Amino acid sequence: MPGDGQGGTVGKAITLLDLFDEARLSISAAEAARATGMPRATAYRLLEQMVAAGLLTKRGVEGGRGARYAPGLRLLELGRLAARSLDPDGIIRAAMERLRDRCGESVQFVVASGDSAIYAHVVPPRAPMHLYVAWGRRAPLYAGASTRLLLAWQPEEVVRRILASPLVAYTPHTPTDPRDLLARLVEIRRTGYAVSFGELVEHTAEMAAPVVDGQGVIGSLSLAGFEERYRDPATAAGLKDELLAAAEDLSRRLGYRGPWPYVDPMAGRHSVGHSPSPRVGQEGGSHASGAASGSP
Repeated sequence: MPGDGQGGTVGKAITLLDLFDEARLSISAAEAARATGMPRATAYRLLEQMVAAGLLTKRGVEGGRGARYAPGLRLLELGRLAARSLDPDGIIRAAMERLRDRCGESVQFVVASGDSAIYAHVVPPRAPMHLYVAWGRRAPLYAGASTRLLLAWQPEEVVRRILASPLVAYTPHTPTDPRDLLARLVEIRRTGYAVSFGELVEHTAEMAAPVVDGQGVIGSLSLAGFEERYRDPATAAGLKDELLAAAEDLSRRLGYRGPWPYVDPMAGRHSVGHSPSPRVGQEGGSHASGAASGSP
């Protein structure tokens, strides 16, 4: 599809793809035109071209009065390739499987994507009854241990933008006070890990630690499960030790050479989003960490 940037054909096609989310799994040409301001004929033509490319599927509606478009299997294939590109040698996946076997919990590797985060890899526990965490799911950066840990290490402009944006309460436990959220981000940088309870889904818990390479935090490694286990002090301490050890081992394999836990020794003395300079504790990298509260 030829085009000339965001206003060209490719840009318009991307705009149409961005309409799909958990709340809107399919769309008609008329709905797409209204949502984007495109002429209906343009929206229809682009939707049909993406159907031909396998990026979308087309389904008729009852009575034949129109058609609806939904994400196609080619997008699923590309999504899996994107996940593989984050871990081409399988190092991250292997570390997650080892942690799953030691803790018996769901293990996630989460990466920042714009003003949100994506569960790039998920390894479910072997137990028949367990918390389900969806691979490829997008989550807000401010709610949940794994995502808020990432927010603590985002550039200052990203942190400020999130703090200034509406903080939606997904449960009664979601942090929605910017001052409270900022304090949690500082604590993340100070302690090197994060714990949260029921911030996205009630009665669940999540515990996260940073994954670091030679340049800084590239993602968060997290455990997720039902809240009761994480409320028990002895169990929580054991899970924390296993998680931090796994995150350190993975970070070393990815090239991190600094001290552990990965923390900011100046946390609270400068604004969140600031990277210590000169970078502490590694050659060419930064010394950092995370601790917060949120749930899958």
